[in-house]
Amino acid sequence: MPKNARVDDTITFLETSMEPNLFNFQNTVAARLRELEDAVPPRVVDAMHMGTTGSELERKYRRALVLVMCMIHRSDAKQAQTFAKTVAGAQLNTHLVAILRQTLEVLGTRRHSDVFAALKDNPSTFLTNNRIKIGRGGVTTSTKTRYEFSWDARQRFYLFEPPVQFHYFVNLPFYGYNVHVQKYGEIDDITKIPAATIEGDICLTTQLSGCTVLYRVSGSKLQVAHVNPPSASDGLGLSNTQNPNTGKAIGVQQAAAFAKHGNLAGDGGNIGLFGMVESVEDCAFRLQGGRTVKDNGTDAAMRVHGYCGDLGNAYFIAVCKAGRWEIFGQQNNPGRPNEGVSRLTRLYPL
Repeated sequence: MPKNARVDDTITFLETSMEPNLFNFQNTVAARLRELEDAVPPRVVDAMHMGTTGSELERKYRRALVLVMCMIHRSDAKQAQTFAKTVAGAQLNTHLVAILRQTLEVLGTRRHSDVFAALKDNPSTFLTNNRIKIGRGGVTTSTKTRYEFSWDARQRFYLFEPPVQFHYFVNLPFYGYNVHVQKYGEIDDITKIPAATIEGDICLTTQLSGCTVLYRVSGSKLQVAHVNPPSASDGLGLSNTQNPNTGKAIGVQQAAAFAKHGNLAGDGGNIGLFGMVESVEDCAFRLQGGRTVKDNGTDAAMRVHGYCGDLGNAYFIAVCKAGRWEIFGQQNNPGRPNEGVSRLTRLYPL
């Protein structure tokens, strides 16, 4: 292939190929390479020469490896060529997809580092001005795990999610603590709900859909539980005294019951709740009337905040700064990307 055609042909391959998994990168990596097309130096063009070994498709893969490694990862041209030539034909797709996946992180680090730093430096301002979405990927336990921080331009939100195989975004990788969703039916005693002790400086849990989050802050220690309510037909299994909200949405029932009677296992610290309520008016902070929980043998009020379906999807996120936790609940409407944040609630400290 003529030198002057190698770069354009390779980028076109990435833009239009229907090879397995390559289509995931057509609007990201290929677009960035188009921006750099005129800046590809002669030594890289020379390194993309693959002779006549293998099929034309295999040579396209090898040229793509060289171009991506040199222009985005800044690899040495000769080393990139040597690597591309030594990959077995059957492994070319696997290696190119892996390089492209890493490329999204390289681009994401350049594009998102300052944005992510703003979140950690001033979470209140960031969350007031930016819609978020939090997913859990395939993570099903409470654990410190690798997340990807990315921007969805169509839905206009920042996405926090562990790596998944069905979508690929330009992303900044970071470690956050995922709090898993436990089922109400698995809790033996609502006054002793099991909670995760958070490691690291960012705590996340997936979207709340009728769920209740309980948290306890004790100095630099944060404990969190995310509880999914039972079906309406199963109910909470509580007496009318314990559950005065019978007949309302099951998520509202659960939040009210936890606010009145619930607690996390153990003692100490400030305990609070973020749960589903019926209306926007009910979202505001309150101390449950007459409600106390034991704090090292003394009474401490339960802090209660709410979210409601009228304001869109609800998310819980906590950021630790200099040993002090700041906890927030955000709501935004995914179907109205230009409306911004519906509601931001600072859960702790007030």
